[in-house]
Amino acid sequence: MKRLILRFLVWNMRWMTRYLGFIARPIVRLYASREVIACGFRETDGGVSIIYTPWPGRKDYRMTARKGARRESFPLTPARNFSGTFVLKTSAPMAESGERYRMIAKDERGRTFRSPDITIKERTVRNDALLAVSARAGGSVTFEWKNARHYDPLIYFFIVEDNAGATHAALYTRESRWTYPYTRRASLSVGPALVPPLTNGTAYVAKLLLVDFDGWVSYFAEQTFISR
Repeated sequence: MKRLILRFLVWNMRWMTRYLGFIARPIVRLYASREVIACGFRETDGGVSIIYTPWPGRKDYRMTARKGARRESFPLTPARNFSGTFVLKTSAPMAESGERYRMIAKDERGRTFRSPDITIKERTVRNDALLAVSARAGGSVTFEWKNARHYDPLIYFFIVEDNAGATHAALYTRESRWTYPYTRRASLSVGPALVPPLTNGTAYVAKLLLVDFDGWVSYFAEQTFISR
């Protein structure tokens, strides 16, 4: 039932942001502001990381894990940049497959915000062939991941950054393509408010994360491209 409800909500998010974007995007952002945006990720060394988006005015981030009938709380290991300061990741060294984790934060009023449950899984598959890049003159770049639909994710998390790791765009979408720099066409942008132009002849990195219905990154793709 949870899966069907999520599918319905996300399908409507795609429909609304495609055809009623000026109305839908503020609604999606309001919904996102009521929780912590986070997902789980299996590193190449087998470790587990929780990737999350820090929200303005929030602090005291921590993790909780449901182990059997009880839920335990863990302080965060020092956060590292997954993409600049807009998308962070923290290690979950004690995480085991099947456990359910959450990220929790508080705002300045003391209100608590939680992420949906993230179910820890055995692996995140790296498949760079899922992501295609087409750079055009003038700094416009189109990214496509049509074959990713075969894996039935809940949503796509897409990032563009420079070689130094600074975030240029970070967005959630249900579409299977996106053109830089049009973040307003995405369901939710969590990157810079003003998307910087790409510099001609400069290398950039694009990252695609397929987030499944359990909050886990099932597939990950990365491509380096040269702006024209």
